[in-house]
Amino acid sequence: MIRLEHAHIEEKRGIRNLDIVFDQKTFSISGPNGSGKSGVIDAVEFGLTGRISRLTGTGTKTLSIAEHGPHVDRVRFPDAALVRLKVYFPAKSATITRKVSAPKKPKIEPADPAIKAAFEQLADHPEIALSRRDIVRFILVEPSRRAEEVRAILKLEEIGEKRAVLNSAQNRVNAQKRTVEAQFHAARSSLLTHM
Repeated sequence: MIRLEHAHIEEKRGIRNLDIVFDQKTFSISGPNGSGKSGVIDAVEFGLTGRISRLTGTGTKTLSIAEHGPHVDRVRFPDAALVRLKVYFPAKSATITRKVSAPKKPKIEPADPAIKAAFEQLADHPEIALSRRDIVRFILVEPSRRAEEVRAILKLEEIGEKRAVLNSAQNRVNAQKRTVEAQFHAARSSLLTHM
């Protein structure tokens, strides 16, 4: 598990220049509407994954990181929009810097293969950040569909599909086992009768 130590956000969404010290502690963000709470979450998600989930999915049409990632005054200068995160992996700190102009090419320090692999794994799992839309959708869903909604929010559909295939295979194996056990007991009974 990683912990955030520090975040530096420049020209990103509604944030011009912001430094936040997390010190590896649990944190929450609060403030009035329009104060940049979502921008901080978007920046952390972008720094770790290269994505902003709020710009994707139902109702977002053609929103893109290139056009909607930089601060509104810096849309023509996406290279100015960046997020630098200092994170703590077990026993080691690392820094990742991502620019809106090249979200798939982060600068990672130290250039340790294990650190790079850990960041790549994070980028493959964008479910680390939930938008307000995801949370509200979860709260409003019928209780009978809540487990399904959790799978969708955490992007676990593939796991659900694999679980269904494995359950189906297990049911077939159990049915064959019962058939073989019945045949065994019948053959044993027949053998005992003949003896």
